[in-house]
Amino acid sequence: MALGLIVGTNVYEATDVGFVRFKDEESKGRGKSTGTDITDLFKWTGWVFDAILDLSGDGLIDASDVPIEYDLIENGGNDNGVIDPAEYDLWLDDQSAAGLATYYENEWILNIADLVVTDQNISNDGIKLLKLRFYPVSSTYYVQPSE
Repeated sequence: MALGLIVGTNVYEATDVGFVRFKDEESKGRGKSTGTDITDLFKWTGWVFDAILDLSGDGLIDASDVPIEYDLIENGGNDNGVIDPAEYDLWLDDQSAAGLATYYENEWILNIADLVVTDQNISNDGIKLLKLRFYPVSSTYYVQPSE
């Protein structure tokens, strides 16, 4: 995701139409540091699974990891030999109830321990210095740590 571009003494802001040179009367043509709200980069929506659910061993948890028993009529399936979306959802509910899967919606990513401890494969494409500052916003809430 492009946030901006610095070329020499020129600063460009990323917009919907491309990079636009930053001009501010107070800066007299000089580049000026501006904050950009990138909160959404730190939010997660989706399932987090226990690795033991990856029965196919492909590193991806999907319908191929659902036991065929979920397709049987007596288990709520339609017995067509294929794990359908409804059968997959039933399996997800069962895994969630067993504590092996959790669904998050717009959750702050650093609150999800399973994502924090994984190898994120961060790569540096030539950036020399990146500063991230975290500021509270109107939606910020604080939780008292338990003792």
